Amino acid sequence: MKILKYLVPYIVLGSLQYKFTKDGLGYASPFVFMSLRYLIGGSILLPFAKKIMINKDILILTLLTVTSSALWAIGLTYVDPSESAVLSYTMPLFSIPIAFFVVKEKLRLFEIIGAIVGFAGVAIYGLSLSARLSLLGSLLTIINAVFWASFTVYYRKIKNLDPLVVNSSQLLLGSLIFLS
Repeated sequence: MKILKYLVPYIVLGSLQYKFTKDGLGYASPFVFMSLRYLIGGSILLPFAKKIMINKDILILTLLTVTSSALWAIGLTYVDPSESAVLSYTMPLFSIPIAFFVVKEKLRLFEIIGAIVGFAGVAIYGLSLSARLSLLGSLLTIINAVFWASFTVYYRKIKNLDPLVVNSSQLLLGSLIFLS
């Protein structure tokens, strides 16, 4: 039961990010908003990481992460937070094949079945809202999910690196990319 004291706040805060980000985008462009988000996150982690590392893996991870965040924020300007959440969480559907090709993870039957069921659920959801959903916003959000899956898999590829250094480095570098 101890896990619940961590899990419940994580779920609540994670689900609220869509609403807070949507509201925040009313005051700043997606690039400025994400730059500030990355700068704050990287600055908080830096004292714990004690250094910044820039190498090929950090650059690739940063580009994947920045692209995902940019597409998510831009897509969120066109769709409601709840729709963004559902479409963004198609990420596992993409991470399964990406992990197979990038980190050579074996495909398991339950993952394949889960991906099929998940895809069917998102398709039914999309069809039920098709008259209301923005095509551009939906596409941007789904492409964000592909990049989200890609950087999640790439994290597994570089799992031997210190996660504090990786995250602080890629967040601070990402904030500069968003500002340029």
